[in-house]
Amino acid sequence: MNGKQFIKQAKAWAKANGHEYSIDTSRGKGGHQIIRVGDRKTTVKTSEIGVGLLHAMLGQLNIPKGEF
Repeated sequence: MNGKQFIKQAKAWAKANGHEYSIDTSRGKGGHQIIRVGDRKTTVKTSEIGVGLLHAMLGQLNIPKGEF
């Protein structure tokens, strides 16, 4: 999975579960963006995301792994 796919799925999950969603491209450095789901946030890189990093980002956004 790459960053664009993660952002798309996180946005869909937030919408389906009634959470606010926003993305801030100005705060990230280089190929990174900050996304917010509800009151939680994480930094997403635009290149490939490994399994460990994916699970860490889901935890930071409080998204259950089985629902993503």
